[in-house]
Amino acid sequence: MDNQQQAIAELTTTIEAVAEKKSQRKFARDTGSIKWEPKAKPQHAIIQTAFAKKLAKDLSYAHPEPVRIEGEAGGGKSLLMRQVAHQQIDCQRGTNALTCPNHTTVNGFIGMEMRDLTAEMVPVEKKDGIGLEPVLGVLSREVERGGSFGFEEINRAPNEILGRLMHLMDFKFRGWDLPEIRRHDFPVHKKFWFWATNNPAGGQYATNNLDKAVAGRFMQTIRIKPEELLCDEEAVVSGILGDDAELTKRVMHFISDLRLSEETKVDTRRVCMFATLIMRKMDVMDAVRTCVASHVDASQETAVITVASAHFTNK
Repeated sequence: MDNQQQAIAELTTTIEAVAEKKSQRKFARDTGSIKWEPKAKPQHAIIQTAFAKKLAKDLSYAHPEPVRIEGEAGGGKSLLMRQVAHQQIDCQRGTNALTCPNHTTVNGFIGMEMRDLTAEMVPVEKKDGIGLEPVLGVLSREVERGGSFGFEEINRAPNEILGRLMHLMDFKFRGWDLPEIRRHDFPVHKKFWFWATNNPAGGQYATNNLDKAVAGRFMQTIRIKPEELLCDEEAVVSGILGDDAELTKRVMHFISDLRLSEETKVDTRRVCMFATLIMRKMDVMDAVRTCVASHVDASQETAVITVASAHFTNK
């Protein structure tokens, strides 16, 4: 029996066990998908796990030195970092972040050019004619005012950009060079904080191994394992579903069953999306088909729908 057949057999066993357990329960209705019955006004609140709170505290010790979180997509890395940065940085200074797509040239970076991050000289009208004045890019503005700047998916960024960041990330002797405006001593605010996130290199991600010289400049690099949840999913789902305890329980049991197999695992973001569709009054099984089953390996779609049927249909 090959690995795929074994996985299907294991999932089938799980389906049969779940179906047997569900058949012993009493349902509010005789047929069809169960319905959403909110007890309170739905709310989208992010509730951290104890692990996430500990991680946030650990990250705060590094400020203002650069930090990086690596982990699978959809687990809440960026949200956690934004929250930590917001707590560490004066709100008036603000936080900013950009996501790096998989481009190899600076000009392809989010439709931006390097000067959009750093600075440029632009023509302005003056009393005695046209002159040039420096205009700071989005990163340089945060460097100057002491905000935070996050590079999400940093291991997708072009080498030209990573090379420019090295001086800014230096331990204790950081600086920021802006040859675009003839400034090689641009002051770095003492509170400025550079942070980054990334998915693991390789696998199904269009990512690369991060340059060793860049990676070595992060004071902290934290790798989050798939089983280490940053979000209290059950509490969040309950909030989205308006404290419908029965449906929340079924959603979480469904997700737990899917996570028994590597081929049908879903991330926290997908769990929240699924609950949101239900909250918007979409039929539960339709939400399963379009939001969950369609995002696992194609060979497992039918199995996912079968598992969902055991959880969400009345029999």
